[in-house]
Formats: sequence, C-alpha cells, structure tokens
Amino acid sequence: MTTTINRVSAGIPTGGQFAEHNRGESTVALAPQGLQFGEYVDVERHDYLDSTFTESVNAASGFTDDDFKTLSDNYLVAAIWSTTDDSDDEGRELDENFDISNFTPESRERARADLHKFLVENREHVDKARATKGYGVDESGVEGRLAHDFWLTRNGHGSGFWDSMELDRETRDGLTAGSRAAGELTITVVSATELEFV
Repeated sequence: MTTTINRVSAGIPTGGQFAEHNRGESTVALAPQGLQFGEYVDVERHDYLDSTFTESVNAASGFTDDDFKTLSDNYLVAAIWSTTDDSDDEGRELDENFDISNFTPESRERARADLHKFLVENREHVDKARATKGYGVDESGVEGRLAHDFWLTRNGHGSGFWDSMELDRETRDGLTAGSRAAGELTITVVSATELEFV
C-alpha cells in the first residue's frame, strides 16, 4: 500500500512545498546584524541579554559565558584603575573609591556590547593573540589581558596592544586599529555609589 503525502502549493512560505501540514512562523530569535556600540541593551528597561541571544553572540566571538564574564569584569577593572576620580579633590584613581559593582546596569551592558563587537570584528587577530605563548600569563589570563589592552588602547593610554611584544607585529597593529575604531570612552561619577560610561 502506498501512502500519499499531501502537497502544499508552491510559493507558500511556511511548511515548504512537500510538507504534510502547514506550519506556523518560526519563533527562533536571531542576533541582529550590523550592531553599533552599546546597542545590546534597552536602557529604558535595564534589561540584560536573554540566554538565546547571549549564546549566539558568544558563539560569534569564540568565547564561553565564563570567558566573557572574565573579559567584562577585567575590562571594568582596567577602566576604574586607569581613570582619575574627578569628584575626589585629591585626584585619586577611581579604584580607591569604587569597584566594578558601582557601574550602572547600562554601563555594564555597554562594556559587554563593546567587548563583543571588538572581539567579533577582530576575531582573526584575537584568535592569534589567544594562541600566542606568553600573552596573558598573569592571574587574569588571556581574557583579562585582552580586556585590559582593549580598554587602554581605545582610550589612548601609554600601554595596550601596540606595546604587547609577545604578539607579532600584524596582530598588534590589527588589535590596535580595532581598539581605536571603537573610540574613546570616559567614566563619570554619577553619585557616591554609581559610575557610568559617557
């Protein structure tokens, strides 16, 4: 006995022409294309990325969730230890009065978004840096070093990718150009307990 499969008329977008039954539209959330720095968060609602989106962006950058947490935490650490507290009359470094928990939710998400964009757009050079023996051998590892160097280089500090002599010239130059393309970012003291990027 032969079973006949119902054929859906050609041109129907759901189900395909050989599907037995019509199907509804997909509910899969795809990562948006062509994002700009800081576009990963709805700042009105202070939402963080949902897990589906987080998995897709981490896959694009080649980092796990744990790696990405290390990256973003170290990026914020570099930001506060390299910035002077303008609200402090003594001109101390921000890390004497604040820690990374003082960043607003929007600023923490901005850091994650900027890091992700940098890592994806410079993936070839990032992968070379990750594979370079001697790069990131301190306690923060390669992820910590990448994050620190990205912050320092994008903001024109006296250290960063350009002077990471463990890396070959092409990798240093590529990561330096990628960091500078991100543009400078400053930190503002919002209150005695809050910091934000501007």
